[in-house]
Amino acid sequence: MSTNHNRIKVADLETNKSNQILITNEKGELEFNDVNNLQTEKYNALDCTTEGKALDARQGKVLKDMIDNVSQDEFITKTSKSFFHMFYIGDIDMVDVDDKSYLKFEEGMTGLKSLNIQDSKNLYHGRDFILKNGSLTNVTIFHNLGSGNFKFNIPGANNLVLKPEESAHFVMRAINNTNNGGLIDYIGISATVDATPSVKGTLKLAGDLEGSADFPTVKGLSGKLTAVIATDSETQITQTVSEDNKMVSRSKLLNWWTWIKSQAQTISGPWNFTNKVTLAAGNTTTPSLFIPNGTLTSTLQNGAIERDSSGKLFTTRNNARYRLLEDDGSIISLLVNLPPNVNTYTPSAITNTTTTVIGNIPLGTIPSIFVGRIGMYYSTYWTESGSGNILPTSIKVEYYLRVTNGSFDGYIWGTVPQGVDYLIYSNDFLNTTTHLSTFTKNASATIFSKRNGSGQNGNYNGIGIQESFKNIRTPDNSNNQDVINCSFQIVEKITHTYADSTNSAGKNVAVNVNVSTDAFFIEKIR
Repeated sequence: MSTNHNRIKVADLETNKSNQILITNEKGELEFNDVNNLQTEKYNALDCTTEGKALDARQGKVLKDMIDNVSQDEFITKTSKSFFHMFYIGDIDMVDVDDKSYLKFEEGMTGLKSLNIQDSKNLYHGRDFILKNGSLTNVTIFHNLGSGNFKFNIPGANNLVLKPEESAHFVMRAINNTNNGGLIDYIGISATVDATPSVKGTLKLAGDLEGSADFPTVKGLSGKLTAVIATDSETQITQTVSEDNKMVSRSKLLNWWTWIKSQAQTISGPWNFTNKVTLAAGNTTTPSLFIPNGTLTSTLQNGAIERDSSGKLFTTRNNARYRLLEDDGSIISLLVNLPPNVNTYTPSAITNTTTTVIGNIPLGTIPSIFVGRIGMYYSTYWTESGSGNILPTSIKVEYYLRVTNGSFDGYIWGTVPQGVDYLIYSNDFLNTTTHLSTFTKNASATIFSKRNGSGQNGNYNGIGIQESFKNIRTPDNSNNQDVINCSFQIVEKITHTYADSTNSAGKNVAVNVNVSTDAFFIEKIR
């Protein structure tokens, strides 16, 4: 610097001018300059990281305006500005929450109907609200009720019940400019949502996702999520695989269900069917139903069908267990078991036979080839009637087997003509009892059937009783008929026989006969 210009002249100091300041010009020379012409360093203090830089008044004003315009809900924290404890009792009509974005129910409050929001800074589409149930009982958020200017909108117009510690997410939809009113749309629920100091900002869903009819400002997820769809071979698996986080589509789920129904399954738990179960028809290798050998239940269960360790089948009804019929010769089964029957016959003083059908045997009851036993238990008594003095010479009770859809042929061995009833049993109780007493009798006879055997008169199909055998003919008498295709009746006959068969002398005693057939059955032995 030149020494000729580094001193201040006394004359310069005596100019008597105000607002002067000494500065160094471009040559390094000291000179006076007006303070109003002072130039400041140009930089943005709001974006400057250099140490020692100052913030001027203009930049300070910009900073103040930015702070004043910050939305109150951009920081969801447990501060007095954003966290609001609702200490109320019962169902509340409305709550004022101008600058609150996180609301927590406390003990005693059971429901909330609406919110009252008047602060213009909080009235905008997409403002988030988190409602948490901090009580020990359920709290109800009511749909479209209450006197607040913002009512809750819940899909299906149903009230929302928050369980303890559950949190619900709502988003504001301002729709009425007259009273700053609108709806607060329900978005979803979480059992763990909470507001903590470490969580900053709120999730603004409006505009991010695709539209929804229920929530116009909140858009659905359709088209925004992507995933890898598992193939049919990847879903139709029979062993454990590592997790690949692939998604199963509806079509693949339907394909899987169709596939799983075609696979052999072992069901380890009890299944209850409320509709019918139809089994597939059996074939030469697979039966329709298979019940393995096992142990019979110790507690009877009506309707049960069980197989014991030896393979015998049992069923239970009316709290009693019964063995199912089998054809292996291990049990004697009842083919016919007629109910008790009582017949009283009109007094007669002449030789007379009265016939009564006491039971029917349906078609298919008696097998084509079997050996069995006919058993009966009956009782009789008779009394006199009228003024005669000559008793009958015989009073017989007889039981016959009658074919109802065919006829009996003559005996292959014997002399019984075609078409008559087949005698099972006969007894003359007049000769075996005392007058006016009751006669009781047990009786039995062997019965058997054969099919396509070879006898002295050729092939035969029919029934044998005791020591005789009769073929059964078709209704048109064109051929022998298989026993299994026949239906039968059991016929009871009572015959009075007098020496004076017509009572021409008028001395016969009229007899009144009563027959009680207490049991009649046919057992199958094998």
